[in-house]
Parts: sequence; structure tokens; C-alpha cells
Amino acid sequence: MVLMLLVSCSDEDVDNSDGSSEDDSLRFYLREYSRHIDSFPDSAFVAAGEALRLSHETEPGQSTMFDIFYALGRSAEKTGQYDIAIAYFYKAIEFTKGVDISLLATAYNHIGQIAFRQGKYNIAMEYFPKALEIRIAQKDIEGQASSYKNIGSVYQVEWKYKEAEEHYLRSLQNYMEIGSIEGQAACYNNLGGLYTDQGVYDRALEYYHKSEILYRQTNSPDILVPMYNMGLTYIDMGEIEKAGRYYRETLGIARKWPENKRLLAEAYYSLGDYMNIIQKPDSALFYFGKSIEIAERSGLEEMQARALINRSRTYSGLLRFNDAIPDYESAAFISEELNYNAQEKTKAFTQMYMQYEAKVFQKQQMQRNRMLRGFVIVLTFGILLICMIAFLLYRNNVQKKKANAKLSEQWDKIVQQNKEITDGINSASLVQRAVLPPLEYINQILPDNFILYRPFDIVSGDFYWMTQKGQYTIVVAADCTGHGVSGAVVSMLGISSLNKIVGETEIPHSDVILNKLREDIIRLLNPEGSTSHVRNGMDIALVIIDQARQEIRFSGAKNPLYLIREHELTEIKADKMTIGVDERQDQPFTERYISYRRGDMIYLFSDGYVDQFDSVDQEKFKTKRFKSLLTLVSGEDLEKQLQLLDDTHLNWRGNNHQTDDILVIGIKL
Repeated sequence: MVLMLLVSCSDEDVDNSDGSSEDDSLRFYLREYSRHIDSFPDSAFVAAGEALRLSHETEPGQSTMFDIFYALGRSAEKTGQYDIAIAYFYKAIEFTKGVDISLLATAYNHIGQIAFRQGKYNIAMEYFPKALEIRIAQKDIEGQASSYKNIGSVYQVEWKYKEAEEHYLRSLQNYMEIGSIEGQAACYNNLGGLYTDQGVYDRALEYYHKSEILYRQTNSPDILVPMYNMGLTYIDMGEIEKAGRYYRETLGIARKWPENKRLLAEAYYSLGDYMNIIQKPDSALFYFGKSIEIAERSGLEEMQARALINRSRTYSGLLRFNDAIPDYESAAFISEELNYNAQEKTKAFTQMYMQYEAKVFQKQQMQRNRMLRGFVIVLTFGILLICMIAFLLYRNNVQKKKANAKLSEQWDKIVQQNKEITDGINSASLVQRAVLPPLEYINQILPDNFILYRPFDIVSGDFYWMTQKGQYTIVVAADCTGHGVSGAVVSMLGISSLNKIVGETEIPHSDVILNKLREDIIRLLNPEGSTSHVRNGMDIALVIIDQARQEIRFSGAKNPLYLIREHELTEIKADKMTIGVDERQDQPFTERYISYRRGDMIYLFSDGYVDQFDSVDQEKFKTKRFKSLLTLVSGEDLEKQLQLLDDTHLNWRGNNHQTDDILVIGIKL
């Protein structure tokens, strides 16, 4: 895997002071944070924590609170507490009044980078463009260059190579404009990685070489990144000797920075890997040993564990099990210590955040005289935190006890744990299916129907719901935010709300039902006072069939309704807003009336069918192709339509995994 470079503009000095007479000691701790963040992030966290503690007494302004939470977010990011770091950055964004807008862009950029490292590319692609938009407005060329390159990195891991190259080249142009040699070098390295991913090795090596030349001009240790990548590329090309020359040269380069022990340990480690590739295990043992020695002296525990594991595997390949087992046990012990330390850091970060929230909440409750409600919320949050910490401590304790067990025993226990988790999710699936309307009931109220229902996971974020109320038959197809367990939770809330809303309604109207459903979902998922930045909810198509008047009433939240009469498809469009928090959540939904004839077909669906990628061109099925397919099969009997839709999906998908929950409902009127 080639190494890509994400870019953050210089942003460590968070002192946003406007000259006001805020507590001097608070500002002292923020300056201490800035002094330690690069070399001693744990010390930076302590300083930022002291600033947060003092904020309870001094009640500083918006810009200072932004600085404090920004500092806590950077400290958490530097120590690998990514989820907590994002939470702190979200909190910082709440205090934007009076803050330099460029710092807001930097906070967006950090959220995007953390999400990228976690593989949450949809979140990264939400926040990288936000940072870019601000930097374009401010004519910040260096910031734009960093944003374009980061967006290109997301496109690259999503295999959108054309878009990735366009953004890398725009970043390169910006860096050339401001004369940033290191920025240009980073772009050339990423362009090399882009072509390596596509198997165009000659072009990849050309870009890596350009990156190497520029890094030599700046005398930067980052030169090792394109050097490593060239070695990996030559290995992929089968030119092992050329790869070896680069690996050996990286060792010489790393020695130029004797104070940077990580570079030297990584160089020895890479040479060990290379020696294993060319089947020289004795040399591999030597280089792994050097890496372990440097890492142990320098306190690089993660590096030490990696080198111990690889040396253990090399010993095993030589059947030297008496040497392999101590290395493996040492690596396991170090890993457990790292896990324990990470747990302690998580606990410290989380407790600090909870203490701040609790104090702010108590002040608000005293002002509003709502102590009872405040106590319940704080207590609930505390219980959840204690449960989370208890679970993590329990899990790490179990792992520590098992660290010295044999690999086979560990594997058996992992398999058993996975089985228990799967059994739990299977049980949840039974609960979810139990609340869906039974097929016998559906066939009774709608004799001519089919339902294509393919959950992405064991449980689903899509659901269908039907009921009979006098002369009216109400049919719902819904697509909840996410899939799997998170989507299933929202779907259960939706089904429960629909049962209540329709049960209390005498003459149902589709728009009234959606309006009330939206109120319920917002109240349940985004209660008053919530600071969540995640918009949970659902897209939905709801149709009411009035058999007496031979007409249908339709309302939709983003999801339309298709009516096919004599092979002619009519799309009844939905409102462009969702069931949940939305920019247009104060606008009512629209109810549309459509007369129907006997024999007409209507279709309700989620977006899972049209969003499926094929196995040849990685192209989505798309709406146009879906409409043509429905028009083609609409004249067949319902069982045949279901079979044709399912077969078409499977043939289109091929060897690809299913990408989302799939729901298609067909009804012959």
C-alpha cells in the first residue's frame, strides 16, 4: 500500500485573544498547549484541560471557548483518540461567533482528516469541501492547496481516479503559485500513488522521482515517503534488486536525522521486510533486531511491537519456535500495555468533556429552574459513560489475561465471540421482522402485490408498513439513515410512530401522516438541547389507496411513486426534504391525488436498488435503467415481476457485495 500525504496548514497557535481582560492564567495554559502539542501531546492535553477547568470560573467569550475545545481536539487527535477528537472539534464549532473564519476552516479540515484515517469517507467528503469553501472565499491559496489534495486522497481510496487526479493537479498548481517546494513534493508523491493503484508503474515512478528531487532540495525527512513508495512499486513490477537499492538508501537517509529515532527504526523495519521478500531470513532477523533495539531505547512501543511480530514470524519460518514464542509474547504484552494506556487516555478525555458539559448544564438549569430534568439528563449521560468505560475496561482486562495464550486458542475464542455477536444481531433481526406486517395480512388487504426486501446486513434500515383503515389501504416504503444496526433502530422508531399516528387518525391524509411522523422522529432523535451534528431520519414514500373513489393519495420525503399504465410510466414526485432534521423541516409535506384504473401498477422503493454497483465498470444501476426495467416487467404477473427484479439485481451485481438495503414494493390496483 503506497503512502499518501494529507496536509494541514500551520494551525497550532490557537491564541485567538482579542485583547479582552480574561483570566491571564487561562491564556497561560493555552500558550503551554501550543508549546507542547508537537512534541509532548499528553502535556498539551493537560494544559488544555486546565484551561477548560478555569473557563468555569472566568466564563470567557466565544473565541476563547473555541480555542479551548480546538486545543482539546488537537490533543486527542495527536494521541490517537479519534472519536473523542471529533467530538471536541464539533464542540469548538459551536463557539464560532467572533472567531477568525480561517480557524473554522482548519477545524473542518481536522475533522475531515480524522474521518479519512478512520475510513469514514462520507464524513471526510462533507468537511473537506467546507474547509475549501472558506479558503476560496478568503483567497487563501495555501489552504486551498491543502484542501484540494485532501479531497483528492478521498477520491483515490474510493477508486475515482479521474476526480482524484484533477484535485491533485489543482493542489499542485496552487503550491507552484505560492512557491511551496514541500507542497509540490507531496502532490507529486500522491500522483505517483494514484498511478501505482492503477498499475501504470512507469508513470508512478516518474512522479515519485519528481517528489524525491524536490524533497532533496528542502532537506526534509519526508523524502523517505516517495523513496519507500518507489521500493514498493519496483516490488510490484517484479524488479526486486531495484527495490532493494531504494530500501538500502532509505537507511542512509534516515541516519541524517539521528534525533529522529522513528525514522531509523522504520528504515531497519522496511529492510527486514525486504529481506524476507528475497528469502534472506538471517538478514531479516538482523534488521528487525536493529529496529526493535532502537524502538525499545526510544520508547516507540508500537514500532517495537510490529518489529517483534515480524521477527517472530521469521523465526517461525525457520522452525525456531523457541525464539519465535518469546517475541510473540513480548509483542502481545506491549500491545496490551498500549491498549491499556489508550483506555486511560480515553477515560481522561471523556471525563473532562463530561465534567464540562455537566457544569454548563447545571448553570443553565439554575437559570431556568429546571433542576429535575437536568438531573435526569446528567445522570443518564453519566450512566452511559460508566457503562462504556466499564465495558472497555472489561474487554481490555479479558484481552490482557489472554495475551500469553496460544494463537489457536485466541482464534477459537474470537470465533465464539463473533458467533455470540452474530446470534445477538440475528435475535434483533427476529424482533425487527416481528414488527413488520405479516405477509398473510398484506396478501389479505392487497391480494396483488410483491415485496423485494434484501437487507444489507442481518438487520435493515429499510422497512415496509401497511394497514387497512375502512376503505383506505395505507402503504409505506421507508429508507432510514444508514443500514445495519443503526438503521434498524431508526426503522423501529418509524414503525412505532406510524402505528400511533394512523391509529389515532379517522380519515387518513398522506401529508398529515408525514408531518406528524417528522415531528415524532425529530423529537425522538434530536431532543431539545441536543448538540448532535448527525442528521438521523428517513426518506419515505407513502400512498393511501381509496378503493371507494378509485384514487390514490401520495406524499413523499425524497422518494417518489411510479405509476405504470399500459407500459407508460408516470413519476409522481416527492418533496425534496427528509423525515428528520432538515433545512426545510418547517415546511409541510404535499398531498397529491391521482385517479387510477383497474390493472394499473404502482411501485414504491428505496434507493438501494438504483445505487448498486456492477462488477465490470463499477457503475451504479441508476434511475433511468430502473424505470426501463419496471416498464418492461409491469405486464407480467406479480410473482414473475419479483423474480425478474431479483435476478436483474444479482446479475448486475455479479461478484460485488451489496452496497445498501434494498426494498421495492409492487402493487396491482
